[in-house]
Order: sequence, then structure tokens, then C-alpha cells
Amino acid sequence: MHRFPKLRATRRISLGFTLAELLISLAILGVIATFTIPKILIAQQNNANNANAKQMVAALSNAYQAYLRDGGSKTTMRTSDLTPYLNYLSIDNTVTLDALQTQGTLGCPYQCLKFHNGGVLFYWLDGLCPGANAAAPFFFDPDGKITDGSTNGPGKTLALYLYSDGRVKTSATMDTGTNWSAGGGGTCNLSRNPDANLDPPWLNWN
Repeated sequence: MHRFPKLRATRRISLGFTLAELLISLAILGVIATFTIPKILIAQQNNANNANAKQMVAALSNAYQAYLRDGGSKTTMRTSDLTPYLNYLSIDNTVTLDALQTQGTLGCPYQCLKFHNGGVLFYWLDGLCPGANAAAPFFFDPDGKITDGSTNGPGKTLALYLYSDGRVKTSATMDTGTNWSAGGGGTCNLSRNPDANLDPPWLNWN
């Protein structure tokens, strides 16, 4: 008679984690998430702000060119003349926004246009100043709200200067001795030089 060899009983080895190991792993993941997730959210918001700003620069430049093509005059142009050429969502002169970097908040005593991407464009009811460095100023809040009201917080407003030749520049890249007016008086009583400190930290044209 043929005898089959006896099978030896094998001991099962548990490959699972103990409760203590799981708790330690969860604690480590929690610490990592605490430091990582806010940075990811800020980076996403900065990218969105930057994309909105690029869209606004293109929109202002295109609106100005369309205004000129329709027979508009550089010497008599008012900032409000560009409104029909901007694809905005609504007019809201009651909203309060973040002001420029180093400043607090900004109201809308003149005109604020809300756009589909959430941004708000603020402008004075002024025209282009005379001279080679003539510019019309616009303020653009990329998220259209007060982020935290601080002078250097996220979502700060970007100053945009539209020149008579169609260029759009920021506070850091503007021409030296740029003439512009503010306050609705139409008087070119302001002259500004480039100031990188006024550009918001989220701005990146690359």
C-alpha cells in the first residue's frame, strides 16, 4: 500500500498593522496634511488669480483697440468708453475689495464691473493724460472680494495702466513718470514711477 506523506501544519503569519501602528501613521499623515494642504490651496488660488489677471490685461487691450477701430479718439477717451467692449457680468458699485499691496480695502465710488471669472475691475471716470507717458488707471481684484483685509494678504488688487499706444502695464513695469489722474476730476495731477512693492505677490507673468 502506498502511503502519502503527512502534510505538516503551517502557522499563518499575520501581516496586518497593530492599532498602535495605525494610530501613529494617522498622526503622521495629519501633520503632513496640516502643512501641505494650505500651501496647495494657496498655490491653486494664486494660479487662478494670475490667470484672471492675464485675461483682464487682454480684455482691456482688446477693448481699447476696438474702441479706436470704431472711430474713438485717444485724446477724448474716458475709461467708461471701454465698458461696451468688455464682456462683464454686471455693474456693482457697492462692493468692497482688497486694495493694492501695502494698502487695506477699496470701495467703488465710481465704477466696478464684475466678470464671469469672479474678478472685479475698478476704474475712475477719467481719460488719458496728454504726453508720451499718458495712461488711464484701472484696479483689478482677481477674486472680487476682501480676502482678509490686511495690507499684504492674499488676493490683493493689481493696478493696471492702459497707455495711449495700447500697452497695459502694472505698478512694477510702468513707464517712469507715467501721468494719470484719479478721483473723477479729469485733471492729470498724478505722476508715478515703477514700484514693485505695489504688485501683489500672486502676480507671475511667466
